[in-house]
Amino acid sequence: MSAQSRTTCSSIALFTFITLLSICLLSPAAAGASTGWVGLGQGREDDAPRIKVVSSGADHLAVRVAVPGFRTEERSARGELFQKLSLPGSGR
Repeated sequence: MSAQSRTTCSSIALFTFITLLSICLLSPAAAGASTGWVGLGQGREDDAPRIKVVSSGADHLAVRVAVPGFRTEERSARGELFQKLSLPGSGR
């Protein structure tokens, strides 16, 4: 994998994380839940995200990322509550 492809994949991963974080913070379903599944309307609970290469060439890579949902878990650190987000199949 070339350096440009790695950079593109890293950018996609960062974009996906920011999108999921935004959804979690704005989702009414996640707002009151201390732990659980937040479905995004595609797939079943605990389905892993799917990545499909739509097109690629010497100067570009286009992918489609489908995220069926994510898990939330309330965590406490230094007296503050946080939401831990995790994707199915992402490991620990």
